[in-house]
Amino acid sequence: MEAHPEQPDGFYTNQVPLMHFNNFTTYDFKDHLPRAQDQPLFYVAIYGLIGLVSLLISIISMGVNFTGALRGSRLLFQRLLVTVVRATMRWHDVTPTGRMLNRFSRDIETIDSSLAQSLQTVNSAASGFIQAVIVIVVIFPPFLAPALIVGYFYYKLSVGYLNTGRDLRRMESTTRSPIFSGFGELLEGIITVRAFSAEARFLDNLYSKVDLTLQMWYSFWVRRILLSASINNLIFSALR
Repeated sequence: MEAHPEQPDGFYTNQVPLMHFNNFTTYDFKDHLPRAQDQPLFYVAIYGLIGLVSLLISIISMGVNFTGALRGSRLLFQRLLVTVVRATMRWHDVTPTGRMLNRFSRDIETIDSSLAQSLQTVNSAASGFIQAVIVIVVIFPPFLAPALIVGYFYYKLSVGYLNTGRDLRRMESTTRSPIFSGFGELLEGIITVRAFSAEARFLDNLYSKVDLTLQMWYSFWVRRILLSASINNLIFSALR
């Protein structure tokens, strides 16, 4: 009979923890779960629990976002009102009325209607990004290399979009103020305007101001669509 080679001392004792580790790693939880054909209500309850937790998280997130947006709107309006009321007469003389009306109307309306939705979108996007990173790291780690490259170009495109979009939004807000001022002045002097039959001239001036504001608005949305198209092309190029 062929003799077995002698094993070093401690060989079998060292194999025991290794065998337990292998048994732990190959432990399958599915063997201890009931079959769906036998106990379908068990899996229905799990599915319902997941849906309930998702619903509670969504409700809490929406409550926090809308509460924060409402509180921010109140504080901003209060500070804006106090600042305007306590401003000097010289400031009221040099500041157009349309600019003040624009701040009290359009800016506050944007905070009331868009801030909460924007916060919710940011939270959803952040959670989706974290989930995607975790899935990639666990399932397919080699994809991290192209993902970092795509993320770098996405960051560059986003920075350019934010800078341009912020300037376009500022220009849109600036060009909207003369519309309020011109319309208010037109209402105050409507009798004089009709007396000199200058309705067409004032209407053309008002329409030109509206067209300029709409140009800024359309430029902002065109820039946004171009960013979306650039990101889609970047993602498709990375997946090829």
